Amino acid sequence: MKIFLSSLSIPVIKRLHKINPNLKPNVLVTFYGLQRPRDYTITYRSMINELILDCGAFSINNDKKLSVQSRLIESDKLFFKYRDYTKIAQGRYDFLFSFDDDFTPNGFTHNLTRLMRLEADNIKAVPVIHNLHNNEIEFFIKSRPKYQLVAIGQCQGDNRNDLRVLFNAVDSLYRNGIRVHLFGMTTPSLISHVPAYSSDSKAWVDYATRGRALYHNTESGFLDKEELIYFPNKQNFGDPGNAVYYKEYRHMEAFLAHIKSKLDLELEDLIAAQTQAMSLSLVNVLYFMELEERITEENRLLGITFP
Repeated sequence: MKIFLSSLSIPVIKRLHKINPNLKPNVLVTFYGLQRPRDYTITYRSMINELILDCGAFSINNDKKLSVQSRLIESDKLFFKYRDYTKIAQGRYDFLFSFDDDFTPNGFTHNLTRLMRLEADNIKAVPVIHNLHNNEIEFFIKSRPKYQLVAIGQCQGDNRNDLRVLFNAVDSLYRNGIRVHLFGMTTPSLISHVPAYSSDSKAWVDYATRGRALYHNTESGFLDKEELIYFPNKQNFGDPGNAVYYKEYRHMEAFLAHIKSKLDLELEDLIAAQTQAMSLSLVNVLYFMELEERITEENRLLGITFP
């Protein structure tokens, strides 16, 4: 499985490269609000493994400041900008997603029309499914081999966090020779149990901005070995929530040894105000890169492979 880090910043990419040029993350960038695409596609492209592009319709759909009518207008504007950009730049990405701006259970026809309009301009886009219980999955299975990769996005009315629901959807596509990308899903207890080709998440930065580091604790006696460690900076101690305060974390020595060997980071880097944001971002990026390796190996042992 490939795990793409959503909106991974150029400073973090450059720092990873400086630490170890072999640490090349998979990156997803979003067209909506993207200021300097050439930074990703050209200037620092050699520091990135695979690079994919999303349209950003999710951001418009979740902008509460927009009225329904304004949202429709902004979606249309973004569609034409996205079409014009991808006509020129699609070859700079490993793949890009279609313009799926209707997230409702009945949005299939609208989203398919958007896809067909992109295809009419010779833009090869990955379609996005938003309903796991109508005919969307069956449509793409019947359309093979035209669509060899599809994505599963937000699904109103379908609980993607229910492993039975998610597995049935992904497995149905996988068994019919179609690779699946999971939007916004990197929870190990879910993605490690479905035959998905790839997924993405911005959890690396969500946790980092709240002073939390992700760690795969091999010493844990639980099946789910993902743990959260809380590092308040010296000026601000907040509620650790579901994380463990670092001074109370029983496996701190092993954690520090791990990030020292991989990132050359020490405890002070994680708690000092001037270095904390970058350091926690690096730790969380490393976590997802190593998670990708573990799941890929687990899949290989199960015979789950992708062409």
